[in-house]
Amino acid sequence: MSTTIQSLPTRPSWISAIGPFASQNAVSLIVLSMVGIGLIGAYDFYLTIITANFLPEMEQNEIGRQIMGLDDDIIRSQRIALFLALKFAGTVLVLSVLGWMGMVRDRRGVPVALGVLGFQLYLLFVLTAPSMG
Repeated sequence: MSTTIQSLPTRPSWISAIGPFASQNAVSLIVLSMVGIGLIGAYDFYLTIITANFLPEMEQNEIGRQIMGLDDDIIRSQRIALFLALKFAGTVLVLSVLGWMGMVRDRRGVPVALGVLGFQLYLLFVLTAPSMG
């Protein structure tokens, strides 16, 4: 009985080029991701402030709703301030970790930074897309 070994298909050349490009430009990719993350976070922060009166109807994040105490449709400025402080602290923490990963040249820095940026870009889409309902 003969056994034939099938070779795996080769990757397209552009996929093979991503790894070396990311390695050679790791710090730049992390810094650009940090700028994008920070700008989108600041825009989200701004929108939270200017739409504070409408948060009970607009806020979709269940954890955010609980922190702000929005489930009874009463707006409490202290709870919104707590939410904004936690949001700010979380953004600063993420940016600090990404900056540290870039400084020590941690090989996980680029995928982590691009992953967080991807989530932030989705958040930006959700914040700016016309309502689907």
